[in-house]
Amino acid sequence: MLCQDGHLHSKQLLPMGFAFVEKDHFESMARGAGFRVLELYGNYDRSPFDAIRSPVMIWVLEKGDAQPSVAADAPLNARLGLTVNKFLDSPGKAS
Repeated sequence: MLCQDGHLHSKQLLPMGFAFVEKDHFESMARGAGFRVLELYGNYDRSPFDAIRSPVMIWVLEKGDAQPSVAADAPLNARLGLTVNKFLDSPGKAS
């Protein structure tokens, strides 16, 4: 926790367990829990997953009927739910 002046007041260490999970096993668990796989990246730069070369698996999942959210680095019009058109600039309308 931080004090009002921004200095560390106290900290708490939490025990964490990690396990290496194969791609097919993780995908099976995700689908079994009601998730749909939208993307699987192999690194933080969003490069494609390669089972031999990728250092990590970064999964983008969607739960059941949930609406996907728009990434913070998406264009402003996408984050606001606006359709930008050359001739008509109205929210939600396209020509």
